[in-house]
Order: sequence, then structure tokens, then C-alpha cells
Amino acid sequence: MANSDTSVKPVADFVLVVVYSNWDLSKIYDYIFTCSGCTEADIGPMKIEYQRNSNGERVETNRTLCLMRQTAWQAVLKYGQTNRLEVRMNEYQIRDYNYPRTGESPKLFFPLPDSWTMSEATEVLKAQLEQFVLYGFIASGDYRIDVPSKTRRVATTEHRGNGFVIFRRSVTLESIIIMRLLLNDSVSGGVYLSCYWARRQKRVRRYPNMKNGDNKETTEATEATKAGEESAVEADSEEV
Repeated sequence: MANSDTSVKPVADFVLVVVYSNWDLSKIYDYIFTCSGCTEADIGPMKIEYQRNSNGERVETNRTLCLMRQTAWQAVLKYGQTNRLEVRMNEYQIRDYNYPRTGESPKLFFPLPDSWTMSEATEVLKAQLEQFVLYGFIASGDYRIDVPSKTRRVATTEHRGNGFVIFRRSVTLESIIIMRLLLNDSVSGGVYLSCYWARRQKRVRRYPNMKNGDNKETTEATEATKAGEESAVEADSEEV
């Protein structure tokens, strides 16, 4: 459910900043260092924002998302160079549309290429999440990765085409929103990763009633999301 307080600070020590510039990422990094006088430990993950053209292809925009420590951002503001012709920086404001909608859960869903094995997909997702751990945004035990097997009938390395990241309840929803924003359209091994909210979907299971031979229906809530025309159901919805 959406949070009506759009001014909420996701984590007191961190802030997500939008940088508007056609500079490359290394130049943006250098500029932030110059403005803030901070160290590399103060600047977290950074990602170029994309939009889709008429052919559905990703096209770079002039927007870059950068996670940084609040102290570094305050130093940038004090430096007074956040609104220049070549570069402009603003704090990202979390809006209602950033939150999971009705029928969605605070768990992340990633469509996965068939060319990856289950272990390869798990390692890719882990590498993406570990950048937040190394930066101190979350702890190593705050998340769990689930890449469901294509079948349980036989041993296989094939997955169902989807992976999930489940967080502890101690991780704030606003923190998950920030990670989703930075993970969506991120690149790993030349492959763009899309990141969605997992959807809640009701599935009806029928159990035989041994007394009269009828079926008794029980409805269980599961997690699912759609990528294109396919719907993926989360295999394990328990907390980390």
C-alpha cells in the first residue's frame, strides 16, 4: 500500500540523488568528490536511467541515479554547484507510484535469460545485492535469493526464467524502493536486468475429500509477477 508521506527519508544516513548531465559516470563521480570533499566510501551505487524508444529498445537519458551518504549530499549542497549548465542535482523524492500497488508485494522479481544456469543466475543477483551490503546500505543477512528450479522431478540446472529477492522485515520499504530503482535496467555481463515488484496471486488447489470423494478447494496466497506475457509464481514466500 502506498505511503502518503512522500517526504519520508528512506534511511537517515543515505539519500538517493538524481543527476541531470550528459557527462560519463566517471566524470560525475569526480564532480561529486570535488563538490563534497568526501571519500569513495561516501558514494554508493550509480546507474544511468533509460527510456524505451518506439521500437521498445533501451535508450540512455541524461538522468543518473546515485546513492550517497547524507553527509556527502549536505556537503554538495553547501558547495553550491548543484544547478549548473552542464550538471544539475536534486534529491530523489519517493512518490506514491514508487510503492507496490494493490496486488504487489515488497519482494523483487527478475526475469532471467534461459542461457544462465540456476547457480549463474543466483551469483548475478547476489553480486547486484552485495554492492549495497559493501556500501553499508543493508546487511549481508538482510536478503535471500530464490531462483526456482524448472522442475523437481529430476536434478537440473535449468530455472523457470525468474528469480526473486526476499528481504527481512527490518529492511524498510523505502530502502527496497531505492534498491529497485538502482537495480532496474542495471547491466551484468552485457545483459540488462529488469526489476519488478512481485505480484500477489491467488491460486486454487484441490484436495480430495476422502469421505465423499468430492474436492475441497483451498485458496492460498502466492507471489507472482508478469514479464511480457508470462506470469511467474514465487516458489518460496517466507521471510529470510
